Amino acid sequence: MVMFAVTTPERPPAVTLSVTSVTTTPGGYLVSFRAANAGGETAAGLQVSGELRQGETLIETSDMTIDYLPQRSERRGGLFFSANPADHQLSLRAHGYSEP
Repeated sequence: MVMFAVTTPERPPAVTLSVTSVTTTPGGYLVSFRAANAGGETAAGLQVSGELRQGETLIETSDMTIDYLPQRSERRGGLFFSANPADHQLSLRAHGYSEP
């Protein structure tokens, strides 16, 4: 284990986001997603946003923060929208993080 830590270079967080479901709620729609970190470092305060677009027109955005996403792990989260994501192009993006 010590040899692995000494010989393996630090790799920054490598975050991927994927939609797991879209659910109708009383206030609109919930887009549930999975955030996976395949990198070698933890991402704290990971900022995630979602956008709904119709062509080049931005319809709506939603933002949230994942408190802690350790290396080689995953967390689940959700973004709320008032517009139906099925009627638009949905994209998810990780914006930034801090080192714990």
